Amino acid sequence: MAGVVLETLSTRKLVCFGIILLLLQVGCFLLGGLIAPKPYAHEDMLGNKCVDWDANDTDKWFFTRGPGHCKPVADGSNHFEFIKNLHQLAKDEGKRVPNASQIVFNFQFPLPRDNMEFSMSALFQEMVAVVRIESQYMKSLPGSEIKPDSQIELHARLGYRDDSDPPGVWHEMVQSRETRSLRCQLEQSADGDTGEYECEPQPLFSLGSVAHAQYLLNIRVPVTDYSNKNIGLLRDISVVEFHQNGGFTLVWLGMKTALFPVLCGLLIWFCWRVRAQARPWTLLERSALGLGIALSCLNCPVEWLSLTVLRAPVWLLVSDLRHGMFYSGLLAFWIVFTGEHTMDGGPKNRFMLYWKQLLGVAVAGACLLIFDLSERGVQIYNPFYTVWSTPDASRFALASMIIAGISMAAYALLLLVLIVRALRGILEKRRHLPSLPQARRLFYSGAIVRFCVFLGYTALCAALTVAFYIVMELDESHWKWSEEGHSLEYSSAFVTGVYGMWNVYVCAIIILYAPSTKRIAGASGIGDAAAVPTEAANLFTTESDQQVAYSCASERVRVLNPGSAAAAGSAAADSAGASASSAVGAASETLAFVQKAAQD
Repeated sequence: MAGVVLETLSTRKLVCFGIILLLLQVGCFLLGGLIAPKPYAHEDMLGNKCVDWDANDTDKWFFTRGPGHCKPVADGSNHFEFIKNLHQLAKDEGKRVPNASQIVFNFQFPLPRDNMEFSMSALFQEMVAVVRIESQYMKSLPGSEIKPDSQIELHARLGYRDDSDPPGVWHEMVQSRETRSLRCQLEQSADGDTGEYECEPQPLFSLGSVAHAQYLLNIRVPVTDYSNKNIGLLRDISVVEFHQNGGFTLVWLGMKTALFPVLCGLLIWFCWRVRAQARPWTLLERSALGLGIALSCLNCPVEWLSLTVLRAPVWLLVSDLRHGMFYSGLLAFWIVFTGEHTMDGGPKNRFMLYWKQLLGVAVAGACLLIFDLSERGVQIYNPFYTVWSTPDASRFALASMIIAGISMAAYALLLLVLIVRALRGILEKRRHLPSLPQARRLFYSGAIVRFCVFLGYTALCAALTVAFYIVMELDESHWKWSEEGHSLEYSSAFVTGVYGMWNVYVCAIIILYAPSTKRIAGASGIGDAAAVPTEAANLFTTESDQQVAYSCASERVRVLNPGSAAAAGSAAADSAGASASSAVGAASETLAFVQKAAQD
């Protein structure tokens, strides 16, 4: 019966194949480290304060650059200076002193540099903004203290303009009234009469695509009897905008465009190899095919559409769903892969044997899917929405993440146990190798080393995948950190390297675990999930030993004497087909011929 390519490929070819994979992996790291810029860029913006003299004209845009801009209120070192400047501006304009609801914080981005205006690009893919509230405390003013359960209500309005629009013309994208919790620490002065509040940044909005040239954000903080009480003396509002670097997007899409057809071609070749065996698919083969399909969906460079014809805000959700599908397929494959390599003599090649292990993967995936849809799905039509804005939604989101985290921790422990058990089971078989014939001992000792190395490679990929997922989650939720020193830095080389590692690993699985065209006479390969445990536990029969010895000896005959190899191989094949006893005799004659040829 034929084994898999991993156990039948010659050592020289296998080493060359490993070197090629290593070079591809190193190339992916170098591509991100030497060519691609940092994955993300950001802009820090301090809001300019304009006055709505028409009293709550929500249809008017307020901006400080371009024709029709407003005159900002000069900042002061404290609350009293700001009020003084506001009164002076009202006097200059001949207007009444405005109330808090008429103050509009405006943010126009991208910011100019060197007196030059710039435009956003669709290559930025996504845009996320966080807001930070800056308030003051004065002991002499009642209500200037921020209580632990205080919330701030923001009336936010997001607009845009394209290069084709006339100067000063803005179009509304969305407006919303949002509530954010204030988590602040008071830093009092030496006398204790004044102080500054250091508040944690809060998520403001998230756009799944960057389809326009410029954006404008207007924020109002109206004070009523029911809102914006106990928020301190509001001094400033700052916004930090994050977007993906355009250069990194080009490198990322280039990798996807190059890897997608390669993996699709390998999947077609793998299906052709399996169908040529004229037998049912094994569980390991079906799992490998499912993993390849999941990675192909992730590799498919549909993001090119977001740069041209389909600039919709759904791409962030689509990206999350594709990553989630790949993670689920990868985690499920590792369960099956390590389980099928566990030589405990039990049954194999049945999906239901792993339902308990896969249940944790399904639960974690379902929780993360619900969490993602509850936030990303709503953000398609309301970018200002976040599940962390209200206590009830926060508890729901936190419960989903806790359940997913517990499931992932249990999975990591289970995968470690399965890998250790598989390695121990394979290595224990080495104790029985000295009792086997030399040809069979050489064959299976090499196969054991190959499978142990590949299991170790699997463990390394699992560790890097977990590290990559944690880094991405921490980076996405960086706004939760209250101190800038806790910010997380990583390079493009890590992102492109891990992405390349996934493709290299899956391609190696598809190639090395495809059925081999070389025949192992009378013995199932270690890669045959249905036959491995029984054969490994029984260390194969004596008759099978002689047939493998015959196969290995015939290979040596072809090397030593190519002219005699065809005749010896033809006669031996006829003898093996006639009966087991004739195969034993043919093997003995062949071994004798090899010894004589070696002496000559």
